[in-house]
Amino acid sequence: MTHKLLVVHNAKIGLFGIGLDAYWPQFKGLKHRLEGYVRIVHDRLQRRGVEVVNLGLIDTPQKAVDAGHRFRQEDLELIFLHVTTYALSSTVLPVVQRARVPVIE
Repeated sequence: MTHKLLVVHNAKIGLFGIGLDAYWPQFKGLKHRLEGYVRIVHDRLQRRGVEVVNLGLIDTPQKAVDAGHRFRQEDLELIFLHVTTYALSSTVLPVVQRARVPVIE
């Protein structure tokens, strides 16, 4: 009889949503609603053995640069990107390029 070794692995994953800051003054309550959607995704990702680093809604190029650096410092294995609404590539690419881990959209 063979025995399989069960390896318990704690995963550290990232999460962020993208949006466009120019929309917030145009559509009352939109930003708040989209932030809520990111929290829902966060809740669904959480489980035993998984640490979720949730950076919330990224809606400007500067926030994207900061998020990329933060994810890199956190030494993640994977990032989940929740596309909440239209966003510019400048709010996505800096995160992905700096984090240097696979991204699931």
